[in-house]
Amino acid sequence: MKILILSLASLMLFSCGKLHSVLDKADNDIPNNLLLTNARLAEVERLTVLAEMKPELEDSKNYRILSPVPYDLMAPAKKAAENFTADEVTQWTYTMLSKINNARYDDNFGKPIDASNPESLEYERNKLGLFNALSAVAAFLPEKTVDQIINKVYTSEEYTTTGLAILAMRVYFIQKVMLKEKYAASKLTDIGTVEAAIGYNQSIEKILKLSFAGYIRSDISGFNLMTDLNTELTFDLKIVDMKANWKNIERGMNTYLKVTQFSSNAQDSRVNAARATVTAGVKTYETAVP
Repeated sequence: MKILILSLASLMLFSCGKLHSVLDKADNDIPNNLLLTNARLAEVERLTVLAEMKPELEDSKNYRILSPVPYDLMAPAKKAAENFTADEVTQWTYTMLSKINNARYDDNFGKPIDASNPESLEYERNKLGLFNALSAVAAFLPEKTVDQIINKVYTSEEYTTTGLAILAMRVYFIQKVMLKEKYAASKLTDIGTVEAAIGYNQSIEKILKLSFAGYIRSDISGFNLMTDLNTELTFDLKIVDMKANWKNIERGMNTYLKVTQFSSNAQDSRVNAARATVTAGVKTYETAVP
């Protein structure tokens, strides 16, 4: 009888120990599995957003209004930029730039391109729209993605030329659209807008200071009717643009910035910090030739 009781007790202790071991393992595995599941769900969501946004960026219906801002491209470009990896955006940009530069009207439609043919003009306009889509995505890329592209250039990985083009188009869109239109001096009426303008200017200033800045450009050659676009869209960096940008932000703050009834010490601190940043920026480029 005693032997039976001892055997049962031993079995219970062994079972309890095994149960505790299983529970301990579950305690460790469940959080890890949840993290893995969340990561997988996030990746599915990211890829879903890209699958939805890329067709929008490549759809000519969104190219009807390109000036002064490509309004129909802004939202899909921002969403796509936030979800692209550095490798994905580089490969997509390579393909789309190749389409702009190498796809010819006569090869695809079996007849010469002709300025009197509305279909020919539409073909070239769609190339311009696609360039705007690429540039908008480049402009909205998070800084961490831009840093990864910069590193790919430094290490001379595949698509280095495309990486240089992405950086050039980022500067192009921020300079020609964001700072010239959305954040023009006359629109810097609140501190949040001023801070956004400063942020965008600092984004292109970082690119301007790169050791390979002299090689950053977007080589465009695919326009056969609107040939002036080959020159206009082959964009490289100009230090005088930085001087003009900081001066415009300074003018906006001095002339248009409004302190409302919602002003607080916190807002005043932001204004002072912004003003100090802008003053330092203006001073940096004092000797730049206009």
